[in-house]
Amino acid sequence: MASYALAGRGVNTRAKGVRFEREVADVFTAAGFAVRGLEAIGDHLILRRDGLVLSSECKRREKLSIGAWWKQTVADAPDGAVPLLTFRQARGEMLSLVRTEDLVRLIARASS
Repeated sequence: MASYALAGRGVNTRAKGVRFEREVADVFTAAGFAVRGLEAIGDHLILRRDGLVLSSECKRREKLSIGAWWKQTVADAPDGAVPLLTFRQARGEMLSLVRTEDLVRLIARASS
């Protein structure tokens, strides 16, 4: 009986993660970005017309493990892409993490 409950919880956890990935992709699509799924690893590339590429990792979890998630985000990002970690806890707001130097570069590009 316990193994059934654990198996079901894993399926529900993955479904929750997929829904959150789609929600994040929809936010970027609504802002005019192109979003391409990376089927093998579940991440997305977010593309801007001027060539900017963000490598998006999404986590929808109650227990935050930002350090481990960030290492995964950076490791999975293709060369030249800005690593982007987006996460949310239940009833919390969607938050994103980028390197400070990448944030400054993004803001500078947007204002020029």
